[in-house]
Amino acid sequence: MALDSATLKFLELLAEGDGKPIHECTPEEARAYGSAMAELAGPAPEMDHVTEATIDRPDGEIRLRVLAPIETPRGVIVYYRGADVMRCRAG
Repeated sequence: MALDSATLKFLELLAEGDGKPIHECTPEEARAYGSAMAELAGPAPEMDHVTEATIDRPDGEIRLRVLAPIETPRGVIVYYRGADVMRCRAG
């Protein structure tokens, strides 16, 4: 799938910058970078509702947040945080 023109322009601007790649940053630098990126994105869209739940598992719990926008979304993003979020088992 091709990237849209705004995303391509954004990636070009990042490549032209003098910052170091995120994988070479210290945790503090990466957090600051993430905060700066969030500011560039601007305010989040209004939500119709936000649902938070917890799924209990033998090895701990998984927190879940579902954000339902007011307008019909063009797509869905699933964001997994952590190294061992879920294991799928066959059979």
